[in-house]
Amino acid sequence: MKMLNPKLLNSKGLLLVEIVLAVAIFAVLALVVTSAFVYGRESTSVAGDNTRGAEVANEAVEAVHNIAQNGYSNLGTYTNGTIYYLAPVANKWSLSTSPTTINGKYTPAVVVAVGPTTTSRQVTVPVSWKENSQRTGQVVATTYL
Repeated sequence: MKMLNPKLLNSKGLLLVEIVLAVAIFAVLALVVTSAFVYGRESTSVAGDNTRGAEVANEAVEAVHNIAQNGYSNLGTYTNGTIYYLAPVANKWSLSTSPTTINGKYTPAVVVAVGPTTTSRQVTVPVSWKENSQRTGQVVATTYL
């Protein structure tokens, strides 16, 4: 009769346990790496939207400067605290109360208020956009005219 090695008797199924453990460790590492890529991609997208939103806000401020350049009294006709939106009229910028979007995504608004002196106006330009179904992005630019 052939004698079995006691070490072999205790190691039955050990290879299967090692394989299951290796697969579990690989799955956890794969999940971590995949999550990092997804988070990085989303962060890059949000950063790009923030940069484009800031550019739209700066362009809107320049458009309001353009409106004021034709005559400071042009800004006097707008009510303090009312939300206005930029609209091109006859190749010139104007402000209207109808919302407009840029590139189908960014909505710049213009809010005029009394400035620090009686001869100045504060112009605040919040730009908002939908980042995803749960989050809205916004940047704000402020200037004095």
